[in-house]
Amino acid sequence: MEDKALIVNIATILAKDIGFDQKNNFKRPVPSYPTGKPPPLLQSDDEAFDFFIQHHLQKSQTTDVNWKRKFQFEEKFKTRGEKESKSKEEPTPGRINLIQDLTVDVFESNLHLSKNTFQQLYDSIKGLINPLHSNNTVISNQTIFSLGLWKLATDEHFEEISRRFKIPLLACHLIIRSFWAVISDNSKKFIKWPNTQSAQHLHMKTFEDNKNLRDFPRLFGLISIKRLDIFLESEDEETSVILQITCDGKQRIIDSFVDFATNYSFNASTIGQALECDPNALPAGGYLIGGNNFPLKPYLIRPFEMECFQDESRFNELLRKAQSISDSVLNKMMRRFNTLYALEAKDMKEVRKVLETICSLHNMCQEFGDECIPNCWERSEKCILASKVNENNQNGRKRRLEVMEEVLNI
Repeated sequence: MEDKALIVNIATILAKDIGFDQKNNFKRPVPSYPTGKPPPLLQSDDEAFDFFIQHHLQKSQTTDVNWKRKFQFEEKFKTRGEKESKSKEEPTPGRINLIQDLTVDVFESNLHLSKNTFQQLYDSIKGLINPLHSNNTVISNQTIFSLGLWKLATDEHFEEISRRFKIPLLACHLIIRSFWAVISDNSKKFIKWPNTQSAQHLHMKTFEDNKNLRDFPRLFGLISIKRLDIFLESEDEETSVILQITCDGKQRIIDSFVDFATNYSFNASTIGQALECDPNALPAGGYLIGGNNFPLKPYLIRPFEMECFQDESRFNELLRKAQSISDSVLNKMMRRFNTLYALEAKDMKEVRKVLETICSLHNMCQEFGDECIPNCWERSEKCILASKVNENNQNGRKRRLEVMEEVLNI
């Protein structure tokens, strides 16, 4: 009995020793015996003992296989992790082709353009865009255009776009901001105030062709404003700006201006100063139509503050219908370029670049007749300024009465 117990203990130690050697990848030399048989101490006729030895050997072999698998998996994971880490350290932007990469529904729901308009836009401005160089990689003008338009059309921030297109964040900033700079620098090609006599004649005809505006003789422009909330990186805070646009009868923008909401006034805008100083900025008898936020001027007609007579009420209603066209231009821009709901920029200078880019692209979309804009983004809230605008302009009151008599055929 004691001999069997001793044999079992020795066998257990040997089995563990074999398992340990196999796990550590050691090859124990096969023992050779002079008689060809193991010594009596390792011999046994006990079936239970043989089963015990066999069981432990199988277990150790299984453990060895599992250990090898674990080691191979860890090595593979480690190698993959090193590759991923290296790719994160030095990512390079690939060639982005949104027309090929996205289905029609996905494309239009994100970019708010048809693929045909997108291609027309690219063909129109690709000559203005120069390829960039980042991490020894050339970033094509098509990639710059695609990322720039994606940023403007969506409300995604730089970080989201960087993750979506698998490009480094710094390259994302560089690419998109270079697009803004290019379009802004060439914005005068797309946003044009009619200065020549022939250009002014063609411009005023756009109002005559519009059934809601043809009753206003000598009308030269519709003007509106919009309050936008933005995040300025230079100030590390959110603030508000006022975007002012002037458009024609075909809803094309002919002038744009932006300033901090606390500083804004029509008189300080570029068009306000130009109209005040240059009598030739408008043709003889020409005028703009604005809402209640604008001052009354001989060249800027706004509704009566107090509707004392029926004619004044009728005239105010016609003015509001006309001015709603420029309001609809702002709403269309908001729906197409969703970045206006979550605008982020380094400073006020960059805010102006972004808005000049958006106004330029809006005009091109109008030229191409694109109406691929989601109605679900329609927002009709009006911008009300804190300061009240007075009507203490004698020449302005006189001119408004003249326009009212012409419009109502009094």
